[in-house]
Amino acid sequence: MLIPQFEATHPAIKFTEVDAKSYNALLQKEQAAIFAGNPPVMGQAYEEWVAGFLKSKAVSDLTPFIAGQDGLSASAIADFFPALWADGLMPDSKRYMMPFSKRDIIFYYNPPCSRPPASVARPRRGMSSPPPPRR
Repeated sequence: MLIPQFEATHPAIKFTEVDAKSYNALLQKEQAAIFAGNPPVMGQAYEEWVAGFLKSKAVSDLTPFIAGQDGLSASAIADFFPALWADGLMPDSKRYMMPFSKRDIIFYYNPPCSRPPASVARPRRGMSSPPPPRR
């Protein structure tokens, strides 16, 4: 839905969406395109993937786009949580990616279905241990 909307307002720019059913499949598709010499113009990647893509010179520093005339304002950058914004910096202190997806592990309970924990420490102990293997 976003691609047709964007293309309607920017007719000179066309997208070819490449779908991947899993992150492993996405990484394989991106790596294959890079190795074939036809890297994607834009893609979704985790920090460790980008570190590998840097070795192939398949990613570009986004700083000129972010800091440029039509870039992001300081208030727009401040909308990102600082830790998420910092994740886009690679060891060379350049930004090759923007935050796209982060997950937080949360603990919750459904009062009609369970009793609240006696303390927070008790559920933490249980969450830190993997479940026993199924047989």
